[in-house]
Amino acid sequence: MKRTGAKWPAVFAALAVVAGLSWFVYHSQQATITMRELNAHLDADGLRLGMTEDEVTKLFGEGRHIQGFGDYGREYRNLELLVGFSRDPGSGLYGKVAQLSFSNSRYSIFGVRVGVGLEEARSRIASVGFRRSADDPDLFRSGEWVIALRGRDKVESVLIRLADRDTRDKSN
Repeated sequence: MKRTGAKWPAVFAALAVVAGLSWFVYHSQQATITMRELNAHLDADGLRLGMTEDEVTKLFGEGRHIQGFGDYGREYRNLELLVGFSRDPGSGLYGKVAQLSFSNSRYSIFGVRVGVGLEEARSRIASVGFRRSADDPDLFRSGEWVIALRGRDKVESVLIRLADRDTRDKSN
């Protein structure tokens, strides 16, 4: 007498293993940019993501303190720079630079500066592993990081930020 029903659990288990391995391989091959890579391609007078507030004020001075929704920042109008610090205790960047925005043409990320053509900037950001958002052609994500370009024909400002927990895992 054959027991054909006994093999189904083994078949389902094998399919689950194959699906799990496929998911792991797919996600491990997705390019994600790290903070170290961002910092290596960030040119902003020595500013680095992950710096403490004390390190930033030693570099640029006190600036203007800005209170935000859960986070806070320092504005340096003379440098056309806004630096944001995380207050999220679940973040690895708690109390450190987790966001910066600049409209200073001396600053750049991956060679993208204020004044560069928007199409060229989009292409550069996409070429280093950031994926364009389906909702906004000037919003790019890679892993936990977001780069937003603003402007009409040319880049007028650049925002680099750690994606918050609510938006980090949303698909583009």
